Amino acid sequence: MVGYFSLISVSGQIKSSDSAIILPDSNTSAKSIIIRKEKSLKPGTVALMSTVVPGLGQVYNRQWYKVPFFYALLGGGVYLISTYNHDYLRYKRAYITRTDRNPNTLDEFDPHNPRVDPANQIADSLQLLAIREDKHRYRDLSAILFTVIYAANILDAYVYAQLRDFDVSDNLSLQWTPLNVGYSYNAPVFTTSLKLKLRK
Repeated sequence: MVGYFSLISVSGQIKSSDSAIILPDSNTSAKSIIIRKEKSLKPGTVALMSTVVPGLGQVYNRQWYKVPFFYALLGGGVYLISTYNHDYLRYKRAYITRTDRNPNTLDEFDPHNPRVDPANQIADSLQLLAIREDKHRYRDLSAILFTVIYAANILDAYVYAQLRDFDVSDNLSLQWTPLNVGYSYNAPVFTTSLKLKLRK
């Protein structure tokens, strides 16, 4: 989001997060610049954006390439939930029909039903029950998978919004000491350390 504009004379350094336009000034030997500062939304607000509309937080974070990826995963989750739920309801109805003790009602898997394809016939009612429970379990697992992907979309937008202002300048250095040898109560102690330093 574009914040405010201010007109100042050149002095010091411009922050890397600001964008500047250099304009010649005929009145002085110095140049004037217009600095446009960008005010970032709070990470919580960015996460809320991805909660309401999946991928919107990624668009704000300028990570558009992630949006098709998340939508493909979410769409796959919706497809699995719909498919397994449809199959679950089919086998549920068939089991209820098979066990209603009415010989005149035939389900879509009954071998006595002349309209049933022999390849789809299921004679055992317990097998119908087992298949129904499998479809029910797969539907629930698909719903859990969808929820995890949806939450990952929100978490990704939140974390990147937190890190977009993180200092990654050349003033940062990473120092790793693979082995330190110390002594405690006259016994050697071996440790390792990883330090992040800010050089002045």
